[in-house]
Amino acid sequence: MTRAFIGADGHVAGTAVEDLLDDDALIWRVSDLVDRLDLSLFEQAFRADGSGGVPYDPRLVVSAVMSCYLRGVRAPSRIAVDCRDRVELVVLLGGRTPSEATIRRWIQRHPRAWQRIETDVLAVCAAEGLIAVAVTATDGSPVAAGAALSANRSLAWLDRRIAGLREELTELAEQHERATAELDTPDGITTFVAQVCDRGRNREQRLRDRLAQLQAARALAVTRGRDQAKEPDRLNRLQDRVDRHVDTLTEMIAAQRAKLATRTARDARGERVPGPRPIPVEHDRHIHRQWQALNAARARLDQALQAQHIP
Repeated sequence: MTRAFIGADGHVAGTAVEDLLDDDALIWRVSDLVDRLDLSLFEQAFRADGSGGVPYDPRLVVSAVMSCYLRGVRAPSRIAVDCRDRVELVVLLGGRTPSEATIRRWIQRHPRAWQRIETDVLAVCAAEGLIAVAVTATDGSPVAAGAALSANRSLAWLDRRIAGLREELTELAEQHERATAELDTPDGITTFVAQVCDRGRNREQRLRDRLAQLQAARALAVTRGRDQAKEPDRLNRLQDRVDRHVDTLTEMIAAQRAKLATRTARDARGERVPGPRPIPVEHDRHIHRQWQALNAARARLDQALQAQHIP
């Protein structure tokens, strides 16, 4: 059974909605975009047996919310006000004014549907050539990747590998010259020697390609090294910061333990001590914050050390 929705008729006061706004109005472009999206997750959230209240048409709600988001309006209370005051939204909704609670429920109760809309919008933009899907931006959150730290290479390793490839290329060139000199032999041996030469040329090309890659990596490493040379004491400053955090944390832990020991001794003597009992070290929020600061400093130091290597 098909679910009925409020406002799906697209008319207000007996007049077609299309006649109340210009054909190139932004709200119509947003509505056309929403028509290209998959709203099935919204529709599945409502009962199709006709029981309960009649919900709003998902196409209208999504179009209204997206229109408000385009103008920087994101609060459900502001969206509800715009649905009542802005002409294009009044026309879109057919004169109906969803309440703030209604809009808030639509936003909060359908997280998977909104996530699908975000993906579909990106797909539509990519199909229209508006975005480049080859570029990925993140917010700094750690993600799984194939760039293992064990695969990183230092500048010294690159130099050794480049020297080794050059030696292999020189040896292959000498073997090729010797094989070419032996081509004036009987026919059977000539064919065999030619095949060997072809395999040698293929290997030589692979070695040259690899050599070019390593040389480019070395040039990048040298460039980065020059950039890092502008701040020769950066690693020392980061290490000093870690050391200061360690000293501060050690002092805080020692002081807190001393307070606990003093309070325990006075309680054992039966003395009345004013004020609250000192907090254990593992529950003290100041010590916890200092731990976080130390871990952040160590992370910055590790990142700076890893930046000296080329993946």
